Amino acid sequence: MTINSSSGLNGFLGGASQMSAGATGQAGDVGGDMMGQIQQTAAMQMKFQTEMGLIQMMVKMNEALAKMFKSIGEAIKGLA
Repeated sequence: MTINSSSGLNGFLGGASQMSAGATGQAGDVGGDMMGQIQQTAAMQMKFQTEMGLIQMMVKMNEALAKMFKSIGEAIKGLA
């Protein structure tokens, strides 16, 4: 009985190649999922920063309007 080591080696290499291809595909899927999560997190942070900026702008505009109405009220009071 003879053992054909060439076919054993070819079978091993073929199996290893399939495993490597599967692992590469899975790593690509995981990498894509991670990129999606990073993009989603970045979008949420940008939305949050934009909302906070708008709120700060509205507060400053309200303060400016309050000062303006206060000065108008004082001017009217001075005319009376």
